[in-house]
Amino acid sequence: LARRCTGCHLPGQIGHGVYPMETVRDVVTYADDLALVLEHGYMPPWPPGPLTPPLQQARILADDELTTLMAWVAAGAPVDGPLDAPLQAATYPNSSGVRPYLSLHMAEPYLPTGATFDDYLCFLFDAALTADLYFTGYEFVPVNVGFVHHIILFVVDEASRREADARAYGDGRPGWQCFGDSGLPNTTTSVAISWTPGEGAVHFPPGTGGPLNQDSLFVLQVHYNLAGGVAADQSSALLQLSEVGEELQPLHAIDL
Repeated sequence: LARRCTGCHLPGQIGHGVYPMETVRDVVTYADDLALVLEHGYMPPWPPGPLTPPLQQARILADDELTTLMAWVAAGAPVDGPLDAPLQAATYPNSSGVRPYLSLHMAEPYLPTGATFDDYLCFLFDAALTADLYFTGYEFVPVNVGFVHHIILFVVDEASRREADARAYGDGRPGWQCFGDSGLPNTTTSVAISWTPGEGAVHFPPGTGGPLNQDSLFVLQVHYNLAGGVAADQSSALLQLSEVGEELQPLHAIDL
């Protein structure tokens, strides 16, 4: 549970209001429900199929883990310790933080209106790069993990600035509504840069990186799921950059 589940279901996380995993008692109380969602593959949420190459920070249950949990529920969910023992989330191996050479921080908090449960907002950042570089890792820092469903970072070119500026504050509030992508032309992202609840820092393989040119702009898309309430958010992204002049093998995403 610590490896696969609690990262989203601890207090303050987006899954806590749906299925709390704060203490051992929580898991015992909902053991039958746990077995149901595991048996049907509804949880942990993991869209890639079995033919997908190995991915970092996979949350899918291994066969032996699933067998163990199902057997535990079938046995009546016995425990050999206090029911009020707190649960914790395991950290992923090799997910130590990135060197935050570049911090993309929302200039001001965004407060959703709550008019809809799902709010997709895009925010433009000009990092004022002075040279062509690569980014070799990244980490997202959502301020309010209770309703930040996921984050995607897009790289766009200078030609997108005018349209982004025209869209921003269209309703008098930061950013602009977007869904799926940035909504801007000339999106040049070559690597998918994203965050979902429970994810740590991501490091690209040694000697590789996502190419950036000195005119690159960034668009941060945040999906807010407001079923559990509304609060302000001021998320940020940290990019680990190469040295000036360093030549790396450029990474390119495959959009499936």
